[in-house]
Amino acid sequence: AVSTFENAGTVRKSGGAETSSIEAMFHNTGTVEVQSGTLSLSQGGTSDGSFMAGIGTVLDFHGGVHTLEASSQVSGTGQTLFSGGTTEVGGSYAVAGETAITGGTVNFSSGTPITTGALTLWGTSTGGTLTGSDTVTVTGITTWTGGTMTGSGQTVAQGGMEIGDGNYKYLDGRTLINEETATMTGTLTHRYLGLRNGALLRNEVGATFDFQSDAYFHYHAGA
Repeated sequence: AVSTFENAGTVRKSGGAETSSIEAMFHNTGTVEVQSGTLSLSQGGTSDGSFMAGIGTVLDFHGGVHTLEASSQVSGTGQTLFSGGTTEVGGSYAVAGETAITGGTVNFSSGTPITTGALTLWGTSTGGTLTGSDTVTVTGITTWTGGTMTGSGQTVAQGGMEIGDGNYKYLDGRTLINEETATMTGTLTHRYLGLRNGALLRNEVGATFDFQSDAYFHYHAGA
């Protein structure tokens, strides 16, 4: 059986430039603070406490099934990374720094607005998946080189987008709204963006979508 770490106080990473891992089920009803390096949570858990990554640090939901309940809070000026497993975000998510989705799935279905200072989707093979019914608003740049955006919600790129080479990229049934300048580049096999299942990409009034290479949109099977 998987062992468990229950935190009702404060878990803090205050030193070391590399990675500290919690390779146990992690239930957080208190506070998690990343002040240095990377803190990796690799076995899932259920939490209604707070998580915060400081500038220049990484909070990594690395594996297992993480359930962040309605009273949970994720914030910070660092990087919140979803690199594996499944994370269900049911509480507050207001990250001033970067949200990076490189593997696994993150489901934003809290019923409240989701905000992040930057959004990055990339990874080997098919990359990670952003899904859920919430509106995810990105105030800075959205960088997309691999992975999938799906679910019934919207992703609003207020700071523009950079869509480039890397791996397969799919907009699957989701609405993606560009409000600034979006660039699409790439010369390799994966230079396309696949559109599936009634996906909608909307370029708002005053926004620009610039094909800077022979990149293209590609229709995939679905409604």
